[in-house]
This record gives sequence, structure tokens and C-alpha cells, in this order.
Amino acid sequence: MSRKVYNLFLTSSNVFQTNSATRDLVYAIDWSFLPENKAFNVTCRFGSSDINITASCMGAITWDVLNSNSYTGSGQTSKQSNGVLAYIKVRGTSTSTTNNQLYVSPKNMSPVYIPSRPNSNLLNIKLVNADNFNNLLTTFPGSGNAASPAVYILILNFEECD
Repeated sequence: MSRKVYNLFLTSSNVFQTNSATRDLVYAIDWSFLPENKAFNVTCRFGSSDINITASCMGAITWDVLNSNSYTGSGQTSKQSNGVLAYIKVRGTSTSTTNNQLYVSPKNMSPVYIPSRPNSNLLNIKLVNADNFNNLLTTFPGSGNAASPAVYILILNFEECD
């Protein structure tokens, strides 16, 4: 029997509230598309517009859907308000540093476990530095270039757990 998967498409241009360019956005979500009383393994896909950044840098995507507990893989890792959803990589689209993209592929991440459907209709997505999750992504470590993409798309995949 195959597990059901639910997808949520988010773009940086269709948001409820902008806190800091595309690095700190709040979405208004009606979670009723997810069944109640089910746990989920969440993965994502992420792609950005071209930005001026070197291909050796890395950031992260955080989300506040877990409110107080952060789960990854098969167990609880910490108690925090903003859990790491995924690590962002840089994909070179040319030989220069001016035409690179940020991306996340489900193949390169472990699923994040959430024990139930989220209960807050506001979802805060942040792009942060991989070396300090409290710092918004203004530059990547090892790069002096600004690292805020003009636009991005984030697809959250919620797979029901048995």
C-alpha cells in the first residue's frame, strides 16, 4: 500500500507578510488539506532565481511549524521554535559567480518528522546562514556577495506516516 503525499507550493512573491526581503516571509496557510490525527515526514524542493554568489557556499531553510519541538529522521533532536527544514546548496548555471541558483532536492535531505497537522495558520519561512541559524541569509559564509534571491519557489511534500 502506498502512502499518501500532499504538496504545498509556496512562492516568495505570494506571501501574507514580508519581514526581510525574501529571507523572512510569513505565509497564511489553511492546513485543512492535510488529514487530522496523522503524522508526516516532510521533504521539500527549493529553487531560486539567479544570484551573485560562489558555488562553494551553503545556507539553510528554517520553519516554525513545529512550534516547540524539532524532529528529524526518526527522533527528537531539540526543543526550539525554528527548526531546520533543509540545507540550501548552490547550483552553478554559468562559470561566473553572477548566475548561480540556490536549491534543495529531496534526494539531498533527510525527511523532517512532524507528529500532526500544524495548528497555526501562519507559517514563517526563513533563509538563514548555515553556520548561525539566528542570522538571516544576507551573505553566505565564505562569500562577500549578497545572497538574497529575487524570487524563489518552495514545494513542501507531506508524506503520511503509518
